[in-house]
Amino acid sequence: MQLVFDFRASSILYLFLLENKGKGKWMIPTNVCHFIPACFIKSNCPYEIIDVNLDTLKMCEQEVISRLVKDGKNYSGILTVRNYGEENPQVAFFNKIKKLAPHLKIIDDACLSYPNFNSKILHQVDLELYSTGYSKPVDIGYGGFAKIHDNQKKIIPKELNFDEKTLIQMNNVYKNSLNNSNGIQETNFKTNWLLSKKINQKEYINKVNLNLAKSRIHREKINNTYDKYLNPSFKEIRLSTNWRYNIRLSNPLKVLEKIFEEGLFASQHYYPLNLVLKKGICPNWENIYKSMLNLFNDQRFSDLQAKKCCQIINSYAKVLNN
Repeated sequence: MQLVFDFRASSILYLFLLENKGKGKWMIPTNVCHFIPACFIKSNCPYEIIDVNLDTLKMCEQEVISRLVKDGKNYSGILTVRNYGEENPQVAFFNKIKKLAPHLKIIDDACLSYPNFNSKILHQVDLELYSTGYSKPVDIGYGGFAKIHDNQKKIIPKELNFDEKTLIQMNNVYKNSLNNSNGIQETNFKTNWLLSKKINQKEYINKVNLNLAKSRIHREKINNTYDKYLNPSFKEIRLSTNWRYNIRLSNPLKVLEKIFEEGLFASQHYYPLNLVLKKGICPNWENIYKSMLNLFNDQRFSDLQAKKCCQIINSYAKVLNN
């Protein structure tokens, strides 16, 4: 197994796709951040967006299998995500994929999970990806790494003509598309928004390991506060709390407004990518997204702030009936 490093996890994904995208389509989930499709678009890699399963909120296995059974030879790969910080890969799902389409490349995106340098990459997986950038479970302000097999071509950082203003512009265009419900043109993702450069690997690993235990302890403390003080009917039990603490309400926007009024923070979940990019329909996530909020539990959010959030939520939130 090889470990590869870059200043950003998305750079590793992009460089991997350049070498391994193949001639067919890829599948990605609808409930991920916009940097995922941005890497596919920038690398000219065709993709389809897949809805979530209602029982797990993971990429819908049945939909993936159906497409492979119907047209497997015209797919080159799939990117799956460890939902909201799950720590274990989807072994059974990967086995099903490889049984139907042995040629398919599999990317196991663990960017919202705690970084793990030691576990071996599964033989079914071609890239296992982690991030330690802003707001990730272990946030050191930069960096990402991935695991690949020994027989794979090394992924080496390269000059991508990065322009910080272009990155800011790309993110603003994406945010504006959410605010006004307009789709975003794919050309906005083909610009010089992506930075790739070498990092000091030994220094990086040391920083991550030094922050790992502290991050776990802090998150567990904040999550315990939410468990203790929040109305338990609000908790979304299908998702991990390693990245955020997830709740479902019938009036999330009202509650979010009240949280902001008190100078505190929370956020909605990932907006359905299929709506942003005008690529198909994903009715499950389009519906579930509307009722969900994620509550912060990282180092920037204190136990006192979490308790205040609980008070606000308990005062203004309405239980979702379904």
